[in-house]
Amino acid sequence: MPADAKRAPLLATASAPIDASGAEGGVSIAETPSMTWTGIVCWVYSVVTFFVLLVGFSVGITDRWTEPEHDSIWHSKIATLTLVPAVITEAACLCASFMNIKLLGSTLAATVHCNTTAHSTKTLMVYVLKGGTGLYIWLAAGGIVHTDVFALGGARPVYFARFFQWSLGVPDLVLVSNLLFLGNFPMDVCLRRCSPSLVASFFYVWAGWLAVVSASVVVRGLSMFLCMLGATIVGLDQLHLAWQHRHTDHFALKISIVSYELGAFVMYACFYMS
Repeated sequence: MPADAKRAPLLATASAPIDASGAEGGVSIAETPSMTWTGIVCWVYSVVTFFVLLVGFSVGITDRWTEPEHDSIWHSKIATLTLVPAVITEAACLCASFMNIKLLGSTLAATVHCNTTAHSTKTLMVYVLKGGTGLYIWLAAGGIVHTDVFALGGARPVYFARFFQWSLGVPDLVLVSNLLFLGNFPMDVCLRRCSPSLVASFFYVWAGWLAVVSASVVVRGLSMFLCMLGATIVGLDQLHLAWQHRHTDHFALKISIVSYELGAFVMYACFYMS
């Protein structure tokens, strides 16, 4: 039997959910507007937070932490080493995706790229980012560290590298979960729809950093409010996106993944603030 005949059922099954517009489950590009009311809220939040960060930083931040933190450095070392097998596995998955594109032909190339290659690339970026910042903290003995002088239980160190990692890693994770619903749309449509929440998540992470290093109690309180508000707005935008695509295939599974991500962010924030 010819190779094309063997692939015919697979091609028909895999490409069935995608309509002429490139969308999945019959959802057209017109039904996914690039600017929504949640996107507008995200843009307004980002502009306001940007100016608050400028003013708050000009007020002043706390002094550098000078005491050695062996536990945190040891934690970064262990975390960096445990990421190695994850990076290898994701890189292998990425290579397999490119091989599948070559083997399955042009009919499935776009589908495989959206559903596997793109997700593997973004997940690998998260791992590399986490590993890079962990390696920096490990080798630079903490790197740039400030003091949270108002922390409950006494002063504690605040690692700049961790917030740098989160400011890029959180938007990347938001993008990965958004691509559950937008993965088969053109990239420009995805970016226009996702960019408001990605920018907002970037700024709310830095608002969290200012909330623990500012020398002003007023600035700390305002920054903490903006941080929590930003996380809420970004989560609302993700849920709004999911609702727009509630008729797509495997919606229950996709909304479960988004809910897990939002719950993990909340738990992590609670543990960090404690």
